Amino acid sequence: MEYLTESLKGKPELMSLLQEAVFVPGGMKADTLLRELQQRHRHLAVVVDEYRGTLGIVTLEDILEELVGEIWDESDEVIEDMEKNPDGSYRVNGGADIEDFFELFGIRTDTQALTVGGWLVDTLGKIPDTGERFVLDGLEITVVESDGKRVSEILVSQKEHE
Repeated sequence: MEYLTESLKGKPELMSLLQEAVFVPGGMKADTLLRELQQRHRHLAVVVDEYRGTLGIVTLEDILEELVGEIWDESDEVIEDMEKNPDGSYRVNGGADIEDFFELFGIRTDTQALTVGGWLVDTLGKIPDTGERFVLDGLEITVVESDGKRVSEILVSQKEHE
């Protein structure tokens, strides 16, 4: 916003908008980091390892969401984790909660996984590839999207009894 105001005056001064980066260690607790960012009036920090190698960035919103739960704003896209298709099958996000998934399909399976993708990897012993098909707990599952690191989306239908 400051840049816009300056540019409307005809002389934008980018250097006046620069702020010194905040570097924090990877092991810093969320509440400590929140106070640090508030004191420095910053909205993000660069997270570094013990050799000052960059691990990533963390924003004020990331910290608040860890402390109080998901924060929705107008720029967030609403994506349903499990959507029923006209043919009765379901499109399921790999990050969907495994308990909700089991409840939807009436499954009782013991797993340590928290997500549908995690359950698939745990059960299969590997990350399935895009296009792979299999039957688990009476469900026909097709992997719609997998990048080799995680399962992003699957298609699920109840297996018909023969």
